[in-house]
Amino acid sequence: MEEMKRTIGCSRFKRLIGVLIACALLTGYSAPEARAAISTVEVQVVPNVAKVSARYTVSFVTGVGLAAGDAVLLQFPQGTTLPCSPCNPLVYADEVTVNDLHPKQPAFGNPSAGTLKVFVPEAIAAGGAVRIVISTLVPRVGNPDIGTYRIRVSTDHEPSVESAPYTIGTSQIMAPTVHLESTIANVGSGYSITFVTGVTGQLVQGSSVITITYAAGGFPAAPVNGAVTVNGLASERILTNPVKHTMEILSPLTVDTRSAVTIAIGAGYGLTNPVKAGNYVLYVHTSAEPGDVASEPFQIKDLPMVSTTIYVGPGTPDGQNGWYVSEPMVTLAAASNVEGRLELHYGIDSEPTTLYTVPFQIPSGVHTLKYRARNVDADIDEESVKTAEFRVATTGPVLTIDGTEQRLVTSSSFTLTGSVAPSPAPVTTVDILGRETHIIAGGTFSEPLTLFEGANELRVTATDESGRTTSATVSVTVDTVPPRMTVSAPVNWQEIHAEKVMVRGNVESGAVLQVNGTTVPNAMPDGSFAHEVALTIGTNTISVTAQDAAGNVRKVAVLVTRVPANESTIVLTIGNKYMTINGTKREIDPGRSTVPVIQNGRTLVPIAAIIEALGGKVTWAASARTATVTLGDTELVLAIGGPTAYVNGKSTPIDTDTKVTPVIVNDRTMLPFRFVAEQLGGTVQWNAATRTVVLHFNVS
Repeated sequence: MEEMKRTIGCSRFKRLIGVLIACALLTGYSAPEARAAISTVEVQVVPNVAKVSARYTVSFVTGVGLAAGDAVLLQFPQGTTLPCSPCNPLVYADEVTVNDLHPKQPAFGNPSAGTLKVFVPEAIAAGGAVRIVISTLVPRVGNPDIGTYRIRVSTDHEPSVESAPYTIGTSQIMAPTVHLESTIANVGSGYSITFVTGVTGQLVQGSSVITITYAAGGFPAAPVNGAVTVNGLASERILTNPVKHTMEILSPLTVDTRSAVTIAIGAGYGLTNPVKAGNYVLYVHTSAEPGDVASEPFQIKDLPMVSTTIYVGPGTPDGQNGWYVSEPMVTLAAASNVEGRLELHYGIDSEPTTLYTVPFQIPSGVHTLKYRARNVDADIDEESVKTAEFRVATTGPVLTIDGTEQRLVTSSSFTLTGSVAPSPAPVTTVDILGRETHIIAGGTFSEPLTLFEGANELRVTATDESGRTTSATVSVTVDTVPPRMTVSAPVNWQEIHAEKVMVRGNVESGAVLQVNGTTVPNAMPDGSFAHEVALTIGTNTISVTAQDAAGNVRKVAVLVTRVPANESTIVLTIGNKYMTINGTKREIDPGRSTVPVIQNGRTLVPIAAIIEALGGKVTWAASARTATVTLGDTELVLAIGGPTAYVNGKSTPIDTDTKVTPVIVNDRTMLPFRFVAEQLGGTVQWNAATRTVVLHFNVS
C-alpha cells in the first residue's frame, strides 16, 4: 500500500511539472512571422536539345534581398552535366553574369550534388529581379535527356523554390538561314528566316508556336506584329520579350514535317541589328521540336564610312596660349571600312577644294583648316567637313619708336613714345627698361623717363600673346652743359677808332658759332676763330653765340665804342678806382682809391682827374667851398652842397632834383658827372647792367 501511494504521488508530480512546462512554453510562444521567399523562377535553355551544352538563363525575384557576396544555389535536375570545382576549380567569373555583371569570385560546381553556387557581385534590394546567365563560351552545363525539368533555386537567406518547367527535346528543325535587308550595325532591318521542320515537327495552325531567340539583336518594346508573316500569312498572336530577346509566333497555318517555313520580319516590326560588327547567329525552335537550332552565321558590318585623321607637327603648339611660333606641318590620312580609292581635299580659310597630295604647312596668321575625305569607288563622302583652328605667329610684334635711334637732348626729363601692332598675335605688354608701360588705344605708348647726364641706352621690348618678342634700342644722350666758348678780342668798353674790328676767340669743336647772327664756318681745328665786324659811331654790342648739337647755347656780349680819330673817350665804373682814357687804363685818384659813387640816383665822380685828362683844370676855393672847372672857353663854378652852378657866370640848375649837389668824399670833390660833362660839350652814356659811364668828348 505504501509503495502504491509513493507511485501515485510521483505520477501526480510528473503531471504537474508537465503542466507547468506547457504553460511556460505557451506563455512565451508566438506564431512565427511569414518569411519572404523567392518567386517567379523561370529557366531558359539555349539550345534546349538533349545531351548538348547550352546557355542557361535562370531568373527569379528575391523576397528579402541579397547583399554583395551572397550566394545563390542552383539545384539542377538529375542528368544535367555540371562543372566540377573540387576536381578542377575553373568556373571563371567571366563565364557567369548576375544582372549583366560578372561576380567577383568564380562559381562553385558540385556534380555529385547537382548544384552550382553563384555569388552576387552587388546588392539587390528585396523584391528585385535576379537574372543569372551561365555562358557557353566554355562548355559548362550539359542538358539532360529528353523531358520536362525544373531547377530549384535558394539563397543564403531564402529557402529553395522550384522553377517553372522547361523542356529538353530531340527532334530539331533543320538548316535555319537568315537574310537581312540591311547588314549595317545598330540600324533597323527586315529579316527573312527560313528553316525545314523535322521528322516530328509538324506545325498545327493556331496551336504550334515558333520561337526565335536573337540574343544580340535589339527587340522593340512596342513591336508592330502586322509586319511579321509565316509563309506569307500574318499570325494572330506574337509575343515579344525584349529582356529575353525572344519572339513567340503562333503559327497561322499547318505545315507538314520536313517542310520549309519562311518567317518574314519586316523592318516595320522594329528589330534592330547588333550594335557591333561581326558574325552572329540566332536560334529557332518550335513547340513540336523544342530543341533550339542555331542558324548559319550571318555578318553584320559597320556603316560604310570614310574618315580622316589629322597629324600636326609639333603635336602641341610650341608657343604660349595655344599659338604656334613656327609654321606647323599638317599631314592628313584617310581611311574607309570599305574598299576603294581614297581622296582628300582641304582648304585654308576656304572650302576643301585643294587635292591633298603631300604634307603642307600653315602660314603665319589665324586660320581655319577645312578637310574632307572621299571613297571615290564606293561614292562615299566623309560625314561632314572637319575643321581645325590654327594660330601661328612666326614673327614678333611690329615695334616702332618715334624719332631717331640716336638723340641729343638738353634735359634729363624725356618722354619715349612709339607704337606696337600685332603680327599677328595680339600684343600683351610693352616693357621699357624692364618696366611695363601702358598701351593706349590704337597701340601707341608714351613713357616719361628721368635720364642720366651722358649716354642712356633705352631698350624697349614688346611681347605678344604667343610669347614672341620684338626689341629695339634707342640711344639718348643728355647734354645740359653749354659749349665752351671764349672771346679774346675785343674786350669790353674798348675804344676802337677803325670802322671794323676783328673778333677773335675759341669755341668747342662741333658747335655752331655766330657773331651778330652771322654763322662763322671757318673755325680752326683747334677751335680758334676770327671774324671781322663793322662798327658804327658810338657804342656797339658784339654778340657771339655757340650752340652744340644738343641745342645748348652759350652767349658772350662785348661792348665796344667806336670813336672818331679826334675824340676822347673816358670810361668809369661805379665802385671801380680805375678808368680808361682812349682805351688806356689808369687810376682815377692815384694812391687814394677814390671811386665813382651814386647818390640820389645820380653818378658823382672825382672830377679833377677827368678834366685834367681832357686838358682842362680844376681849382678849389677852400673859403668859399667852391670848385671851378675850366676847359677851353667854358668855366663852371659849383659849390659844395649847392643845387645851382654858374656856367660862364650864368646861374644854371645842376639837376631837376635839388638834392643832387656836389659833395666831398675821401677829401675829394665829387661832382655830378652828367651835368659837368654835358656843360663842357661832351656826351654821356650809362650802362645799367655793367654800372658803367662812358664820356665822349671832341678835343678838336
